Amino acid sequence: MKKLVNGIMIVALTCIATPAWAQVQLLRAELSKETWFNTTYGEYTVITREALVKVENLGYRKSIAIWAAFEDGHWNSTGVPEYLGSAGGNWELWRIVARTEERPGANFKWGVNSDEFAIRYQVNGQTYWDNNGGSNYA
Repeated sequence: MKKLVNGIMIVALTCIATPAWAQVQLLRAELSKETWFNTTYGEYTVITREALVKVENLGYRKSIAIWAAFEDGHWNSTGVPEYLGSAGGNWELWRIVARTEERPGANFKWGVNSDEFAIRYQVNGQTYWDNNGGSNYA
């Protein structure tokens, strides 16, 4: 029984020492709203969410996205990633920008309007999340 308890403790410490989100880290996020005008729609709002993300370079082909909640509670990816450069060692800096519009009379709102979001990083068939320790970002 004593060996089993020691084995469980080692596994627990290993999980704490290497959290799942260690491969992707949100460094900064900003949300902005601007009022625009267009002759077809009139005045409308453009909402932009920008995220600065650090990822461990685990492979050449990768996908990095903001995952945000729709009004109806469903989640979906949004945003266009842009490689900014090396962050030292085996780390890279990426910028993700997601935009949407709120037009008069339209009831369709998606991801970027949401207060809740997380960062998803996919590489080599693995998916890594930075979701603020399970609480998501707001």
